[in-house]
Amino acid sequence: MSQRDYYEVLGLSRSATAQQIKRTYRQLAKKFHPDHYKGKDPAEAATKFNEVQQAYSVLSDPEKRKLYDQFGHSGLEGGGPSVAQRVWRTGPADFNVRDFADSGGGFESIFEQFFRQGRRPRRRPSPRPARGQDVVKKITLPFLKAALGTSSVVKLRSQGRSGSTKMQTLEVKIPPGVDDGSRIRIRGKGGASPGPGPPGDLYLEVTLESHPHFWRQGRDIYVELPITFAEAALGTSVDVPTLEGTTSLKVPPGVSSGQKLRLREKGIPAAKPSGRAGHQYVLIKIVSPPKLTPKAKQALKDFQQACDYKVDRFK
Repeated sequence: MSQRDYYEVLGLSRSATAQQIKRTYRQLAKKFHPDHYKGKDPAEAATKFNEVQQAYSVLSDPEKRKLYDQFGHSGLEGGGPSVAQRVWRTGPADFNVRDFADSGGGFESIFEQFFRQGRRPRRRPSPRPARGQDVVKKITLPFLKAALGTSSVVKLRSQGRSGSTKMQTLEVKIPPGVDDGSRIRIRGKGGASPGPGPPGDLYLEVTLESHPHFWRQGRDIYVELPITFAEAALGTSVDVPTLEGTTSLKVPPGVSSGQKLRLREKGIPAAKPSGRAGHQYVLIKIVSPPKLTPKAKQALKDFQQACDYKVDRFK
């Protein structure tokens, strides 16, 4: 399969400056990059992106560009010897005009380079095969499963090198503690390469479902605990939910609304075996009774007088 002219790929003339080549490459690479492409044909965009990369890798290198300008693609091939190399080895007597014409070079430039300069061109390795396009897939996870780690089944529509598409089902392991907006990378599960290169990667972009009781800050978990005025004044023991079930919490007498009680290492599990888990914080919320009986009102008045209880409202 014939290769496109690198100047044609970038839409430039052969007299383009290095600055023009660099500026045009950035524009085209951004246009066809998998993370920015907004068209309807990702496979075609991946092919154009790879062509732009290959063209820039040659035209941005002064030595590669010089060889390309004189001998075309054959001057960059790493397989057999180029026309220019055969002239050097065998001399002008074995020079084939047909080969010369196929090379896309000029008769004068060949003899000027190899006979006047008297040196053999240095062979450059072929550019690496382009890898496949990266794929981004959005997944939604329940709060508790994301906190403790889980597995998720992901269905993908993948495209092979021949252009055919097929559905693929993957079971992906989700590590503990992924947060809203986290990206999980699965190597080699993206789009197929348009050539002999490796496939791209799959990125899972996580959205967390909200939880009726918990919220998180980093690896710490928070939960609000409603208690009565009497429980706050006298102290109590209550069962509170955690990520892995319920646990008993001792509420000391005299707590106030907004005060935090800590359950050590009951938050998000450690990311590494040598790391530490987060904590769970219980926020006290004192709930007053919506209605008081006459007897209850009198009891509160007696309580107020008995303990001479006052509050500094504005310190």
